[in-house]
Amino acid sequence: MNVFLVAQVFSQSIAASMEIYLVNNKLESFLKATIDFMENVDKLFEIFNSSRRPTSKIFYKPFKKTKEQEDHLKYMQYFFYKFNYY
Repeated sequence: MNVFLVAQVFSQSIAASMEIYLVNNKLESFLKATIDFMENVDKLFEIFNSSRRPTSKIFYKPFKKTKEQEDHLKYMQYFFYKFNYY
């Protein structure tokens, strides 16, 4: 499995492109949930792949248990738990 390709699909740039199409009525409104999911997965990837390189992306900074980082991890844990249909 190539995680790099998955990260590209669930990227902020793809979500932003879809958002533009949505605003211009080129996509159905129910796809807003998909766009939100893609943005949240992108943030999750950023947390898991944090870097020491200077960046303005809050989730890409080194993991230091900031409120934003912890809140997003808890949200995603709840999200995946909520949709676990086993």
